[in-house]
Amino acid sequence: VVPGEGITVDLALKNAWADASDVTVTLVDIDPYLVVYNNNLYLGNMAMNEERNCSFSLGIRADCPYGYDIPLNICITDSSGTEKNFLINLPISFRYHDGWPLIKSDNRYISHPVVCDIDGDGRAELFVSSYDADGGKIYGFNHDGSLLPGSWPICVEPGPGPPSLGDIDNDGELELVVVTGCGDYIDAWNLDGTPVTTGNWPYFIGLGKYGYRWRFTPNLFTPVLADLDNNGSLEVIIGGLVADTWTEGKIYVFNGDGTLYS
Repeated sequence: VVPGEGITVDLALKNAWADASDVTVTLVDIDPYLVVYNNNLYLGNMAMNEERNCSFSLGIRADCPYGYDIPLNICITDSSGTEKNFLINLPISFRYHDGWPLIKSDNRYISHPVVCDIDGDGRAELFVSSYDADGGKIYGFNHDGSLLPGSWPICVEPGPGPPSLGDIDNDGELELVVVTGCGDYIDAWNLDGTPVTTGNWPYFIGLGKYGYRWRFTPNLFTPVLADLDNNGSLEVIIGGLVADTWTEGKIYVFNGDGTLYS
């Protein structure tokens, strides 16, 4: 198991002794790294040689260290006062989640990701920008590493920066905002991979395309989405260097429709 994971521990019990009544299975001396959702299971009567299955629902705290063994101390009792104790160790180990890592050999770089549960299913989706051999791309992945449905990956101008997510048009849906063209454009996309066509997107900001240090600039162009004036709508803030001088910085603020904020 891994830190932060929820698990179910299934127990198969057999009464190898005499008939028993009011059989109860309890977790005792609970480890501090363990979150227990049901620590007491009542099985009722069990005849001699009867078999019974039961389950504990558990969680592993996210701060549990790797290499740690979580002890499960299981105590089984019945109405006669008979008590049996068992110890099970749960080793905490590192493993990749299913579908990860993704290996792409044609990338010049991949941005840091933005992670969000966009569909409310309890599993996070992940978005990254990439400069591939055939141009700029924005990828949207499910939690298992598969591409999101729709028009993913999105083809964009070379040199895209890291994406940001927010509801920029107050339609109740998230949009993805990203700087492309090594600082020339700011684009807005719906999460089905189609461009936002309302408003003034994409916006040409012209912070400099293909300057001699272009390969370093995408890290400067991560959009920040915030409600600057407390009017209930997000603004888009962009900062970066100007390619002509590499000493002059600019900060742009846009309304959610792609027009300049004033």
